[in-house]
Amino acid sequence: MFCDTKTIVLLISFFITSAYSNEGQFSKQKQLYYKSRVKQMFYHAYDSYLKFAYPYDELRPLTCDGYDTWGSYSLSLVDAIDTLATLGNNTEFARVYTLIQNLDIERDINVSVFETNIRVIGGLLSAHLLAKRMNVPVNATWPCTGPLLDLAVALANKVLPAFDTATGNYDSVVGCNEIVSSVKGIPYGTVNLVWGVPVDETNITCTAGGGTFLIEFGTLSRLTGDPVYERVALRALKSLWSKRSAINLVGNHINIQTGAWTANDCTIGSGVDSYFEYLVKGAILLRQPDLMDMMSEYIKAIDKHLSDGSGWFVFANYEQGRKTMPLFASLDAFYPGLLTLVGELDRARETLYAYHTMWRKFGSMPEFYNLVQQDCMQGREAYPLRPEHIESIMYLYKATKDDTLLFMAADIFDAIESCCKTSCGYTSLKNVKDHQLDNRMESFFLAETIKYLYLIFDEENFLHSNGEYATEHYTSSGSCFLETSFVYNTEAHPIDIGALDCCTPSFIKEKTSAKVDENTLTKEQMRWLRDSLLNEELNGAIKKNFSTLTCSALAYEQRFSIYGEILTFIRLFFIMVWEFIKRHRRKLYIISLLAGGGYAAARFLNRKLSTMLNEQDKMLSEWKKQLYYEHNRDTSLRTSTDIFAQVVLNINRSFQCESILAKLPTITDSTQKRELWEQLRTECFARLFTLAYSSSFVLALTELVVSALSGRLYSQSQIQQSLPSSTTAPGGVSATSKSTHAESTQSQNSLLSREIQLACLDVIRYTTEAGMNCLIDDIRKATQSILSRIPLSQMLDINDIMWYCSEVRHQIEKKRYQTTPNHYPLLKYVRSNAFPARPNQPATTTSSSAYSMSNILSTTSSLFTTRTHSPPSVFNVQQQFEIECIEMIESETFQRVLIQIIDQSFSNIYDEFAREMVKPSMTNSSADDKSANSTIIVDSQLPLAKIVPMSNNIYSKLSSQHEQLMLHFQNLACCPELHEYTKYAYDLFSNESLQSASRTAFSFLPSPSASSLQANFSSFLQSLMSPQ
Repeated sequence: MFCDTKTIVLLISFFITSAYSNEGQFSKQKQLYYKSRVKQMFYHAYDSYLKFAYPYDELRPLTCDGYDTWGSYSLSLVDAIDTLATLGNNTEFARVYTLIQNLDIERDINVSVFETNIRVIGGLLSAHLLAKRMNVPVNATWPCTGPLLDLAVALANKVLPAFDTATGNYDSVVGCNEIVSSVKGIPYGTVNLVWGVPVDETNITCTAGGGTFLIEFGTLSRLTGDPVYERVALRALKSLWSKRSAINLVGNHINIQTGAWTANDCTIGSGVDSYFEYLVKGAILLRQPDLMDMMSEYIKAIDKHLSDGSGWFVFANYEQGRKTMPLFASLDAFYPGLLTLVGELDRARETLYAYHTMWRKFGSMPEFYNLVQQDCMQGREAYPLRPEHIESIMYLYKATKDDTLLFMAADIFDAIESCCKTSCGYTSLKNVKDHQLDNRMESFFLAETIKYLYLIFDEENFLHSNGEYATEHYTSSGSCFLETSFVYNTEAHPIDIGALDCCTPSFIKEKTSAKVDENTLTKEQMRWLRDSLLNEELNGAIKKNFSTLTCSALAYEQRFSIYGEILTFIRLFFIMVWEFIKRHRRKLYIISLLAGGGYAAARFLNRKLSTMLNEQDKMLSEWKKQLYYEHNRDTSLRTSTDIFAQVVLNINRSFQCESILAKLPTITDSTQKRELWEQLRTECFARLFTLAYSSSFVLALTELVVSALSGRLYSQSQIQQSLPSSTTAPGGVSATSKSTHAESTQSQNSLLSREIQLACLDVIRYTTEAGMNCLIDDIRKATQSILSRIPLSQMLDINDIMWYCSEVRHQIEKKRYQTTPNHYPLLKYVRSNAFPARPNQPATTTSSSAYSMSNILSTTSSLFTTRTHSPPSVFNVQQQFEIECIEMIESETFQRVLIQIIDQSFSNIYDEFAREMVKPSMTNSSADDKSANSTIIVDSQLPLAKIVPMSNNIYSKLSSQHEQLMLHFQNLACCPELHEYTKYAYDLFSNESLQSASRTAFSFLPSPSASSLQANFSSFLQSLMSPQ
């Protein structure tokens, strides 16, 4: 036996690996266990379908019977046949293969074009291509012919008339069967198996319904030689590409005749998902890189407009890119798998982990989930055993082999097994919150959900082939290679990529060749080394030299015989050691490697553990810091709402909309009525503009000040925790006897409650009464200037309103002092030039406060007495904080953030105008015009005289209730620029814990008694609400 380089590396790897704990690893035995359990799950569901539901489409597991859903194809049987092949059940595969050849496709029924394609045609093609592997007898011309292929072609011919629409190119396409003379564009959603497209079929279809045919139809064309199927699928797919917006997004539903989008919301999930999926998989299957280029453009647009930056994707307007609904749909879960296919592994992992938190929360995944409200969408709480999340886990695990993904898959299996299993199969959940059962087991549970779960735990399955090995198949025209790799359609039916070359002119001519032994040279080198080390001539030379050295040639050396004997003994000892080393050199070599490896492993583990502990402390600190920030950000929203509720009172006192509206019906004089109308249009619109601007000011200032204040308080809490303290807390309990976590939590919460209330005062001081009056004045002038030119009878649509509003905004926001550097026109409304000083004594004293300031101060008074260092001057610290905040408010970044929030505020107002304007049009439209609702929204026109009261209604809706104000501020706070800027402020002020204690004060605000603080705050609110 001898040691080569690979053996040494393996030994060292084994030693280091054995030093680690197996905790956190998904063992091979565990994989085999779950593989067996998934197989049991399939046969429980499959046998229940055969026993209780066949030949119906699907099983109802609670009532133990069956019913038809998508066309009475025995759909679950067709969907499950390739899962039988995945599990290796040759006998049952052969039986079902024969059984489904008798499907009746000549009945007078309407069927879904989309579902028929992905489930039935896809299932038939997959079973046809797997027949040879499953030992089903095939003819010599297979895979170019076969009974299931003929059935798939016949069914595809039944749905081809659906493609005869006006959204494609207008050239003629003639197949070899000459059954289609002009197939043009995006298909209808429904077709009759006998008569074609129904007369009353709608022209509206979803994006996925028009772009999910390329895999099945491309396979048909490559196997049969008829190009018509692939061409119509490509034309429909590229027609959707041609209808994309200028920012490379598509809508959710489209008119297949006009090409106009009827649902403007873009998403990665429901209604669009498989369109994106087929761009990537179609590029792989048919080797068309232009499809991958299309998807690359879509991915860039999705990242820019739909991503929230933390792994989630929401709804956005396909033209403007503006986020419209903060919703997650369960069909979104396919997207990490698609990102894996295009090589974006880090982003795929980030999104997959985010989605799995949803699964962990409910034990399943609801159809729709509101990310802002953190709750399921009402009426969409169901979980129909969908496979998309499992599919993404399979793709990412196949690419990374990360054991964490195996734990996720096991988690999903255990949840389905415990929540959805019945005596007659597995059922959907009607509500993921209480796990109420539904009475349906969709066919994709057998086709996709179980198949992907099984493939995750079965790493040796033939479907995981990556092209390293293949089977050469001979046909009359040449040869091709099978099982090189597989592409799954959106129903998880695998298509053999290599089989598509068996029936086309472009055969693969390469033959397999014997592999050259890559280790030949290495073995020869090691053999030479062994012969050299075992050479016996070296041993003889040593013996000869030993005899010469021990011989006494001179007489006088007798006197030094003792030294000669010692020298001889030493030399003899070294020769014996050398002989021992030479005899046992292989063992000693291994021992030395193990010893060195052990030492290196110990040093590595020591450094690794130290690094892990340091990282853990750092992560814990960052987590506490982030948690503190999130808590304060939520508080700032509530604070903004409370402050603005008082500001609304000032706005209402400044405008007379309601009184003028009430007075108009009582006036008969036409001149006086015209004057009132002129005043009304200015008052109503100006008040709405004031709401938009002032709410933006209050939100931006509150978020900034509270974030900076929170960072300052967090920094101070860290300093105080690091200082030794032996004081006694109220109640006689030693401060050192409390746990650090409980003490820090109590300190932070109580400090936050007190200081946030005081921060409200500063926000009110920033937005001064003078600035508000100046804003109202400028808005009145600009509104009067623009709207006075519009006759009351002039018809306006939503685009006209947006244009006139933008003109008013332009007059307000234009730079009047272009010669003055760093001047921003909105700054004079945000705060006065002279920063007001806080009065030392309150003007009035109130015995009660809505915020219970005395109670808050009493719980935190002890914290002000436990400081061991002397605080600096309160005035200096307050002044320093004010200077820093003013610098941030006057910065260009803050002005840019403020403009973004104002844009969002006006966008909300435009949406409200659009909804208000469409109401009259909707009442006048008939039931037959419901499909054109989106067109009505765009084209609705009303005279200005009717739009003016609408502005009053919109103002009342946005400002009349505290809940409406909170929703308004939540919408504005979604601005990513605001979040980044407030996070920057928080980080800036929280880093003061790295500075000396004398630099950072305990509080930047004065610390008078509880009663004076309470009176100070109350007096501010009273002055704000008092009439001018």
